[in-house]
Amino acid sequence: MFHPLLPLDANRCHVIPSEQLTLFQEDIWEQLGALSAELAASSSVWVVSSSHPPRDRSKRGNVTFWHKRQWLDFFGNNSGDSGSDDAYKERKIVRKFQFLQDENGNLISPERLDEMRRFAREIFAEMASRKTAPLHWESNVLANERSDFCRRMENAFPELRLCENSWKANEVAILIYPGWKSNRLAYFHAVAEAT
Repeated sequence: MFHPLLPLDANRCHVIPSEQLTLFQEDIWEQLGALSAELAASSSVWVVSSSHPPRDRSKRGNVTFWHKRQWLDFFGNNSGDSGSDDAYKERKIVRKFQFLQDENGNLISPERLDEMRRFAREIFAEMASRKTAPLHWESNVLANERSDFCRRMENAFPELRLCENSWKANEVAILIYPGWKSNRLAYFHAVAEAT
């Protein structure tokens, strides 16, 4: 068994191809998700820890919107403005997603936003198949589902980690979920009738 303070035995070390390692990591995350769901069903209080180191603003470059309040202030102060900054116009990114930046403070590309939307919709579909998709994201999502969504989005899109308390990943859900849900109203009517 490996221990960080003991010397490695060269005869027992093996190189794992990156594809196998990725599959192994995905399997671990699936098992963690299943375990989290079991814990949520059996316990009234629990915490899912992130696989990422603590967020340290000082090590995150030129991110404009580290705190959600910064974004809300910016968005509120510029609500009538269609985007005076040429970079915002040039990138043609939807205004309500302009909080999505890389570590240099640059807006993500429209293609990257499309990838995020696609992946978020896949997660929502998984929630629907487990019958845990909420009627409204902000007020009805279970804590473990929100945590799982944020963790998975941050793993797939590291720029979503450039904030305090996963607010950017959660904001992506807040913005995308209503449109996804409206295309699946029959599912939500059936769930509402069953409860």
